[in-house]
Amino acid sequence: MSAEHVSAAIEQIIKPLAERRIPSVIAGGFMRDNALGRPWRDIDLYVRASQYDEAENFLDDGENWDEPGIAFEKGDPAYDHQLISKQREFVGSRLVDPIKGARINLIGVMDGSPSVESIVSKFNLGICMIGTNGVGAYIDKRFTLDMADERITLYRSEWGHEG
Repeated sequence: MSAEHVSAAIEQIIKPLAERRIPSVIAGGFMRDNALGRPWRDIDLYVRASQYDEAENFLDDGENWDEPGIAFEKGDPAYDHQLISKQREFVGSRLVDPIKGARINLIGVMDGSPSVESIVSKFNLGICMIGTNGVGAYIDKRFTLDMADERITLYRSEWGHEG
């Protein structure tokens, strides 16, 4: 795993949010691509829905938002299985090297505090089932199997936004 990028994300995103009492999880493609030594596109960051706005305000001044975001309603059958309440992607203005200019895909989780295990368990593909809450990496056995077999296994067929 590219420890430099993951460590920078923990130091610049997860720890400052934790200091503000906002538990967060980075999971999915950023973690997968770093584990594979590949370039990554964005950082999927999960926070409690009730703290979404606070996390968003800390991470960016609002000038870099691509669009106003997408809101999901609790109980919407298309998204309820993923427990997403709100999602927005923007460039994190507070980030510095080596992740300066990184796109943050901020995702609000509807119920309770996001745990790395609960977030990762919602992913469709085994190869994406890896994450961190800043304490260490959580690696689901399905991620390990896909890595060992060099395959991509579909574990969920409910499609919507990734998450």
